[in-house]
Amino acid sequence: MVLLECCVGFIIAVNAFKLYVDSRQWLRYKNHSLPDTLKGLVSEEDYLKAQKYGFDKISFKMLQSYMSALEEIAVLYFGVLNWLWDKAEQQLFGVGIYSETLHALWFSLLLMIVNKVESISSEAYSTFVIEERHGFNKTTWTEFFKDQVKHLLLGVTLQGFVLWVLLWLMKWGGEYFYIYIWGFLTVFIFVLSHLYHDFIAPLFNEFKELEQNKLRSSIEALAQKLKFPLKQIYVIDGSRRSEHSNAYFFGFWKNKRIVIFDTLLDPKKDMAEEEILAVVGHELGHWQESHFFKRLCVLEVYIFVLFFLFGKVMYSPELYSAFGFRQNNFVGLLIFSYLFAPVSFLLGLATVYMSRSHEFQADDFAKKLDMGGALKEALVKLHTKNSGNMDPDPLYAAVNFSHPALLERVKPLT
Repeated sequence: MVLLECCVGFIIAVNAFKLYVDSRQWLRYKNHSLPDTLKGLVSEEDYLKAQKYGFDKISFKMLQSYMSALEEIAVLYFGVLNWLWDKAEQQLFGVGIYSETLHALWFSLLLMIVNKVESISSEAYSTFVIEERHGFNKTTWTEFFKDQVKHLLLGVTLQGFVLWVLLWLMKWGGEYFYIYIWGFLTVFIFVLSHLYHDFIAPLFNEFKELEQNKLRSSIEALAQKLKFPLKQIYVIDGSRRSEHSNAYFFGFWKNKRIVIFDTLLDPKKDMAEEEILAVVGHELGHWQESHFFKRLCVLEVYIFVLFFLFGKVMYSPELYSAFGFRQNNFVGLLIFSYLFAPVSFLLGLATVYMSRSHEFQADDFAKKLDMGGALKEALVKLHTKNSGNMDPDPLYAAVNFSHPALLERVKPLT
C-alpha cells in the first residue's frame, strides 16, 4: 500500500502546485488596466480582449485540473483499473480468444475509449463556448466529431501496434529488453515524424502549394542564402477550425518543407510581407540551431531511462500487490508510469525551460538576418490577433510557457 499512497500523494502535491500557479495567473487576468510596460506596444482594447480570453481559458483549465485529480485518485484508490482489467479478461474468455497480449491490447483499447469519451465534452466546451465566445472558432459540429473519430482510430491503430511490439520485445528481449525497446521506439519516432505530414496531417487539413508570388520568391531566396534544403512551401487551411496563426517547417535531411497557416496570410491579420518572412526566418533559426535534434535526444534519454528502470522492478511482487494486480508486463509498465511520474514532471519543467531558450536563439538568428524589427512587429501582431497572454505571472510562465512572454521576446529585438 505504500507505493499506492506515494502515487496518490504525488498526484495531490502536483495538482495543488499547479492550481496554486494557475490561481496566480487567474488573479492576474482580472487586471483590466493596461500595464505601463505594454503601453505603446498594444492597445487597451486588445489588452482587455486578451485578458478576458485568458481568464475564460484558465478558469476552465483550473476546473479541469481539479476534476482530473479527483478522478485519477479515485481510479487508483478504489481499484477502477483493476475492475476494467478483470472485465477485459472476462470478455476475452467469454469469446474464447484469451491471451496475455490480447488482454493487454483490449484493456488499453477500453481505457482509450473511456478517456476519449471523457475528453470530448471538455474539448467541445473549449471549442464551441470559449473559442466561439472570443471569435476564434471556425469548426462546425460535424467537423468536430469527424476529427474525434479520426483521432480515436489513429490512436487505436498506432497505440495498438506500439503496445504489441513492446510486449513482444519484453518477452523476446530477455534481461536487456529495454535496449531493444529503446531501439524500436527510436526508429518508430523517426519514421512517424517523417511520414506524419504526408499521410496523417492531410486527414485533418488540406495542404496547397504557395502560389508563385513575391513572398514565395523571398522565402526561396532566404532558404538558398542559408543553404536550407527547401523542397516545397505549403499553405495549410488552418482557418477551417480556428483564427489562430502559425508557421513551421518539417522534413528530414534534404527534404525540408515550410508550412504557413492561411490565417497568417489573411489580409485581416495586417501582416506585411517582410513580417511573414521574418516569422519564416525565425523558424529557420530552429533548423540552424538543430533544436529538433536536441529535443529528440532528450526524448531518447527519457525513453531509455524509463525502460531501464522499469526492467529493474518489473518482476517485483510488491509492485503489483500494492495496486491489487497479478504480475503482468503491461500492468507493470502501467503502474511504473505512475511511480515514474515525479521524474516526468521535473523533466517537463526542464523541457519548457529548454524550449524557451530555443525560442530566444531562433529570435536572435532572425535578428542576425536583419529581420529583428520585422519579427518584433510580427510577434506583436500575432500576439494581439491570437489574444495571447500579454502580462503573465512569472511563476506561471516558468511552469507553462514553452515560448517566452511577449515583452521578453521583443526587448532583445529592439
